[in-house]
Amino acid sequence: AGSHAIVTRPVGAETRISTSPSVHRGKRSRSQTKAPQWIPRAAQEYDGWIASAHFTDLAGMSEGMKRFREAGGTRAIVANVRVDLGKPTTSLEGERGFHLQCAPDEARARLGRLADLGFEHAVLVADDASEANLAAIRALRPA
Repeated sequence: AGSHAIVTRPVGAETRISTSPSVHRGKRSRSQTKAPQWIPRAAQEYDGWIASAHFTDLAGMSEGMKRFREAGGTRAIVANVRVDLGKPTTSLEGERGFHLQCAPDEARARLGRLADLGFEHAVLVADDASEANLAAIRALRPA
């Protein structure tokens, strides 16, 4: 899968964070991204897995989730999900990553797909921090 395994485990009052080497250097290469050890380590040594939606499409997250569950993982979060509810809705097919740059109904459906894969939480990234935009984003949550 094309996602990073960024995982945390409580250690006393602190949190231990493990990231793939590409995160430390701020660079991304194909071999680091596809390194098979990160997702199983998240499942076996830590409390969860944080997948990055920035460069990972839905198929990649699905494959990563399958590997995570097969390795015994339970808690999964997807981060770096770009959101812009004012953009026109376009297909995610052929996109480099997963995003919510679309109409609110489609954004809600896309979040549902993440939930169906088994992600418990999504960390959204919005450029517009106005109260109106944040209220629209909060309205995407299921009732």
